[in-house]
Amino acid sequence: MNEIHGRPLPGFIERLAREQGIDIKELIALGRGDLNAQCGYKDAYLLADKSALHIFYMQDAPEPRVFGGYFERRKRRERFAAAKEAGRSLEKYMKFPYENIEELKTENRISGGEIILCSGGLQSFICAFSGGFMRENMRFAQIVNKLIKKEELKPEDLTEAERERCCPKCGMLYPEAERAVCPRCMDKKSIFMRMLGYFKPYKLRIGLFFVCVILETVMNLFVPLLSGTLFYDIVSKKEEALSSLGLPGGEFVLAVVLIALAILASRLLQAGFTIIKGRIVGHIVPLAVYDIKTGLYNSVQRLSVGFFAKRQTGALMTRISEDANEVMGFFIDGLPYMFTNILFMIASIFIMLSMSVRLTLLTIMTLPILFLVSFKMQPVLWRYNGRRHRSRRALYSIMNDNLTGARVVKAFGREQAENERFYKVSKKVRRAEMDLVNYDNLFYMVYAGVEQFAIVSVWLFGAGMVLGNEPLIDYGILVTFISYITSLAERLDFFSYIFRWWAASMNSAQRIFEILDASADVVEIAHPVKLSEVRGEIEMRDVSFSYEPNKPVLSHVTFKAKPGCMLGIVGHSGAGKSTIVNLISRLYDAQEGEVLLDGVNVKNLSFQELRRSIALVSQETYIFRGTVAENIAYARPEADLKQIIEAAVAGSAHDFIMKLPDGYNTVIGGGGRSLSGGERQRISIARAILADPKVLILDEATASLDTQTERRIQAAIDALIKGRTTISIAHRLSTLRSADNLIVIENGRVTEQGTHMELARRKGTYYKLLQLQSKALALRGIGE
Repeated sequence: MNEIHGRPLPGFIERLAREQGIDIKELIALGRGDLNAQCGYKDAYLLADKSALHIFYMQDAPEPRVFGGYFERRKRRERFAAAKEAGRSLEKYMKFPYENIEELKTENRISGGEIILCSGGLQSFICAFSGGFMRENMRFAQIVNKLIKKEELKPEDLTEAERERCCPKCGMLYPEAERAVCPRCMDKKSIFMRMLGYFKPYKLRIGLFFVCVILETVMNLFVPLLSGTLFYDIVSKKEEALSSLGLPGGEFVLAVVLIALAILASRLLQAGFTIIKGRIVGHIVPLAVYDIKTGLYNSVQRLSVGFFAKRQTGALMTRISEDANEVMGFFIDGLPYMFTNILFMIASIFIMLSMSVRLTLLTIMTLPILFLVSFKMQPVLWRYNGRRHRSRRALYSIMNDNLTGARVVKAFGREQAENERFYKVSKKVRRAEMDLVNYDNLFYMVYAGVEQFAIVSVWLFGAGMVLGNEPLIDYGILVTFISYITSLAERLDFFSYIFRWWAASMNSAQRIFEILDASADVVEIAHPVKLSEVRGEIEMRDVSFSYEPNKPVLSHVTFKAKPGCMLGIVGHSGAGKSTIVNLISRLYDAQEGEVLLDGVNVKNLSFQELRRSIALVSQETYIFRGTVAENIAYARPEADLKQIIEAAVAGSAHDFIMKLPDGYNTVIGGGGRSLSGGERQRISIARAILADPKVLILDEATASLDTQTERRIQAAIDALIKGRTTISIAHRLSTLRSADNLIVIENGRVTEQGTHMELARRKGTYYKLLQLQSKALALRGIGE
């Protein structure tokens, strides 16, 4: 099957395209419709090459439609797809040269959307599509519109692929929609080996650790020989046992004392090696985990705002703290003892072979069964661990919402509702924990059952070998052999647990690496442009943007803010005003068009220069844990107290700060003194003033202030904006009267532009908003 920039071209469409004389190699993009205007099923395929748009309308197929891979096995889906291709026939073909098209656009429906072709001032319905094709068709329309305008296509226009929602290998639905991770097909070995890479700087200590492992194992192996065969022979008063110890005949009591002292010495040495080994591990692992957590936190700081907008705070906190601790626990208490136990098992089997080949073979016959049990049950344990993590993450998110929003909960009397919400999620956590424990117990029961079967079998066969007419082994050998088997059983119990522990740890490690490997949506170019002097000119050229593929927020927005001037942005809530601010600050990147600072695309500037040139005062203020002075100086930590006070005075914050118990040294934020909404907003304004930017963005900066305070701050802002470009968003239009230019945003488009007087005379949207606000303020007895 041919592909068009990563998207498969169905075989029957390829055949039909060749019949129409279309060169398959020249195809650039593929669009897809699956509905008609009445929302009935109707397939349409749209192909774009360099010269024209080709549309293939297909006759309805009698085969059942298969939309995904969640309940059907992949082979069955492939059979459906093959049957569908074989039975399709063309109903109608249409061709539209680009010179006859003005625009190809997608419009939203309640679910999905439709493709509209604009030509000759008319709009023609092409096809409709369900929500699953929204991203694909929006990208298709963007490509076609660039071809219509004869613009150059960039690689990112052609290579973006729609995110899969199920595993391409096994067809299993991803447990978490935002994570394309299949627990069944994940390469856990690679994750484990990558995690071991954090221990490379500690090679010398790891070498010493393995020396301790070998010596500890030798001590462990030595004890059963002393307490088994040799001790039994001495108790049985066999003279050859004394000679093996170099003692004269008849000194059996002395021999017992020597054996006891040897066992004690072995145990003490074993304990000493264990302590040394523990100290080595206790030194290495916390350092490695520190590296993991530091790298994880640095990666979080590097990621774009869009990453956090799609994830819950509780989920990220779980990954940084709980997942790292889970991995640390495995590498401290699990992995080191695994090496010890493996070495002990190998050495024990060789010693047991020297004692009795038959009993040894009987013992190790159960090992394949144990490995088979682990192989079959461990993937299920992995899934149960993943389910437990997801339920815990949801619980932590609810706790975070409830604790941070405690004031709102109390204000609306929603305590009982929050309790019920917590109870529902807590039940899921309980169910996930119980399912994991129950399966864990089943795992252990099977494991222990096989072990005990091996021990009982050795006792029975060993007793027969001892009590036979011609004994094949001595009783002392059987006792020693049983001691080794018992020790092996303890090691096998450890391995039954380590498999489960490893599953949980690698699950956590995978989530950690997912953040470490995540790429930021907004990245700095390798060689950014350096502006000699920032003048503060802001311009948007034909900018379009959407947070989600089926919800465009801005469409072809164009405006310019001259250096030193004030630009006001007006519009209803949700019109796209704050999105414009996000794009200017480059918290997000425009998907179409350009955002310019002094004529340079903000994508070509370094983050440091951009952040230094632009300061933002948002309607969503945040106060960090620390003193008032530290919060104001957040953007300029090197600022002295005099500069901090000057910024506070300019932001009308100085008076209330001086009334605090410790003035500028008062601790505020989480766990500190609480501030009112207006006080927090004034500190936020002072923070922006201290940054002394060339471009100041006020996003509802006075929304939390009373009228009197707003007027005082507005006077400060009027003085502040001199010599710098100011972009102000405000619902209270009186604050924008002095703006040099105003733009009105409606449904993501600029519908009006001009000064306050010009827009008022036009009696358009701005005039209507002004009238409504004036009447509302009059009813409240507030004049403008």
